Order: sequence, then C-alpha cells, then structure tokens
Amino acid sequence: MFTSSPLLFTSLAFSPSSPGPLSFFYPSSSSSPITSYIPSYEDQKSFDYLTACIKEGLRLFPPAAVLPARKSTKDVEFGGYFVPKGTLFAIDILDMHRNRSIWGLDSEDYIPERFLPPDHPLAQLDLDDDKEVTSPGKRKLKVQPTRNDHPMAFNAFGASQRSCIGQAFSMIEQRMFLGALLLRYEISLPAGMEELKVGPTALLTPKDAHVLLKRRF
Repeated sequence: MFTSSPLLFTSLAFSPSSPGPLSFFYPSSSSSPITSYIPSYEDQKSFDYLTACIKEGLRLFPPAAVLPARKSTKDVEFGGYFVPKGTLFAIDILDMHRNRSIWGLDSEDYIPERFLPPDHPLAQLDLDDDKEVTSPGKRKLKVQPTRNDHPMAFNAFGASQRSCIGQAFSMIEQRMFLGALLLRYEISLPAGMEELKVGPTALLTPKDAHVLLKRRF
C-alpha cells in the first residue's frame, strides 16, 4: 500500500481533467442501485478508460522515478559506446516517460487516450472545426494522442523477470477503489493548486497536495 497510496492520489489529482461519464464506473448490467454499487472483481476488468487514466498518471509520475543501479561485470559496448567494467547503470524512468522521441510532442500532457487501443470506441477522437480533439472527458486536445506500443516505452512497473510482483494487484486495487470513489464524488483541486508537485523521496510522492471531494448523490 506504500506505493499504491501515491498512485491513487496522482489519479485523483488528474481526475478533474478527465472525469468521464458515470458509465465508465457503473456497468449497465449491474443489479445494484447506483447509490450502493461497489465495483466487483469482474466489474473492474471492464474499466478500460479508468485503466488508461491510471497508466497515464503512472507515465507522468512513476513511483520509482529511477531504477536501482546495476554494475557492469565486464567491458561492454552499449549503444555504440564503450563501457568499462565496474560502470554503474541506472535507468531514468521519469525522463524516459516524458521523452519526446518516445512519446511525441505531447509527452508532457495528460492524455489517457494514448493507452487505449486505436480501435477502442473511446479512442475515436475527431477533430472539430477549430482543429481540436474532444476526449471522452470533454477535454480539448490540439493533436491526436501519441501512442507507443513498444514493450519498454511504459516502464512504471519495470519489465521482464525484474518487473514488480505486485503490478496486477496494484491495478486491480486502484480500479476498484477509484471506480467506487469517482462514482460517488466529483473531484476538484483547491484554488492555487494548478500542478502536481512531488517530493524528493525514494518514491515519487505528492508534496503538499490536496483534492476536494463533493458528493454526487
């Protein structure tokens, strides 16, 4: 939960920019009244747009901004550079996630649609007369969102055999918690809080951050 807490807050802080209709969090097939509905394990599997919102928050604010360093055990040529034995390697996830050569000119923008499959209904964003794109969250986008399907482009949980063992649980936990919360509350940011700031800790955590909750019903 130590890593999940900052992830949940990051998602909440971005929610005012991408609220989406209640249908994103309340399945039409549910037999429970909307006022008492709690997402089930099966329900959360269908929260595609919420998953995209969580991943986009993780892209911009990965909890582990820099992965632990590794030491080369022998001389090696890496990317055209000679690296002598004993050199420390560290992967800067934060920089990689915001790198324009990987994520395009909109790499600094919060655009969840980039994590939806191109053929997903919510990813069909049409340019309006002002050449802007309207997202499902009713946000105006100047360009179609940049996607990157390379398996290493999004690295919030690590990759391969060294990936986070709690990745699947974390995503389930966030979808169920946020689905229940966003269904019941409208999220807004306090006056003067225009951007999310993070503190210099081992994990990238929000600093002096608050959100306002207003009951929907």
